Amino acid sequence: MYYNYGSGNAECNVHALRYLKGVTDFTKHKWAKKLSELLIEMKNRKEELIASGIERISDTEYENFKNKYLEILKEGNLEYKKDLKTNSFKKDERRLLNRLEKYVDNHLLFLKKFYVPFFNNRAEADLRFVKIRQKIGKFRSIEGANNFVVIRSFTSTCSKNKKSLNSSLKEIFSNKTVLA
Repeated sequence: MYYNYGSGNAECNVHALRYLKGVTDFTKHKWAKKLSELLIEMKNRKEELIASGIERISDTEYENFKNKYLEILKEGNLEYKKDLKTNSFKKDERRLLNRLEKYVDNHLLFLKKFYVPFFNNRAEADLRFVKIRQKIGKFRSIEGANNFVVIRSFTSTCSKNKKSLNSSLKEIFSNKTVLA
């Protein structure tokens, strides 16, 4: 659903790790454990680079990681097909394989752009509130929905930056620049 709000979205790798653990636990397929380990290796590598003062991964290193990721997905497809008749987790595993392949660039965005976190729980939580209000029909017009999103974005930004909402609003109405 989050792809309805623009492109360049990062997939939450914490969720991916949780689903991969499910595959490992229910099927004993090795590909899921390998991919989990690779994702953690990528996360650790990013953290090493940041700690060293390096602001981006080299294109070569990124491509090597991406190729390993895609190779593991190929192994996953082969393992999935081998025990198709006895795999009680096959629907979930198939969906996961498809999603990991379709959104590979979204899952690896955290490695390509260091300002993107490994997980996106905060972004999901911010969007979830808007989506729920939309589902229950709380917006009477597009203009009202847009106003709500602007206000919600402002309050969320203040919260994330540990700024007082009250003082930030005072700054706005006194024509001062707000660094929220």
